[in-house]
Amino acid sequence: MFALSSERCPGYLRIVVTGAGGVDETCAGTAFCAELLRRTSSRRVLIDMLAFVPQFAQVDGLEVLSTLYSGMPPLERIGVVNPAGGSHGLVLDVARDRNVTALDFDEPAEAAAWMQEDLPS
Repeated sequence: MFALSSERCPGYLRIVVTGAGGVDETCAGTAFCAELLRRTSSRRVLIDMLAFVPQFAQVDGLEVLSTLYSGMPPLERIGVVNPAGGSHGLVLDVARDRNVTALDFDEPAEAAAWMQEDLPS
């Protein structure tokens, strides 16, 4: 079962993606995340994909990229938590193309600490 959950953390929004997700679920989840970022005026997002199992072909990755490009609101920082060696780099590619600071992590605590660095007072 594919699922998204969210948590408002000090200075950022945390999104946790779990379960198996095809291109439809992944694109819909991306749209949900973008809308929640807009509604909360969050400029930083941490996406935890440790328990996400992508189930789409590489060619379908283009549709996911398109959804990311069209839906991502203006952000200042994106952190992505993946299993070690499990990053496909889609989120990071879009972030860097939009001049958004973005990093991959394999440890949630390290990612959370980075999300809170340099927060405005």
